[in-house]
Amino acid sequence: MNGADRYTLVKLVSKGKILNFGRYILKNGIKSPYFLDFTLLSSRIDLLETLIELVDKYFKKYMELEDADKYIGILNKGAVVTIPLAIKKKKPFALVSPEKGDIEVGTLETNEDIVLLDDMLSTGRTTLRIVDSLKKRYGVEIGKVFVVLDREEGGYKLLNREGVKVYRLAKISDVIKALYEFGMINEEEYNLVVDHLNKFK
Repeated sequence: MNGADRYTLVKLVSKGKILNFGRYILKNGIKSPYFLDFTLLSSRIDLLETLIELVDKYFKKYMELEDADKYIGILNKGAVVTIPLAIKKKKPFALVSPEKGDIEVGTLETNEDIVLLDDMLSTGRTTLRIVDSLKKRYGVEIGKVFVVLDREEGGYKLLNREGVKVYRLAKISDVIKALYEFGMINEEEYNLVVDHLNKFK
């Protein structure tokens, strides 16, 4: 991501008020000093459109993403990116339940070239479980995952180690650094995230 696109993304995060600091426990049990929720952009269509433009631009850099047959979004939060992106690119899409590991919306064929999409990546365990479940249920090999933001909590390394290539629009370390440099968060907030990330190195 170039400097202009990075600024666009962090401006979107700040303007959309989708980043909050506090004491949070993620679904995977990780204690986090911050919570970033792209689904809040459902109330800011202008900012959601900007995000989809950034994702579209990113996809155009990689033919393996651009030429995929279908996009599969991980419910619930992955839908906020998957549906508008699929419409923009005129691609069929489906939505998969992370709990059931099964398709909840749409269909899936064995021979389709799939990109699995989500808003964020943490430990990667849920994503890997979905990849394995869809392989068992439908016989599809999913080797490509796209996320808007990598929280850098081990998921990128885990998925790549298991043969799943991860494409990420941004990393939290880059986003938080840019937010601090542009004066959108203070030093204390910046250090909270940096200290958190150091636990996963």
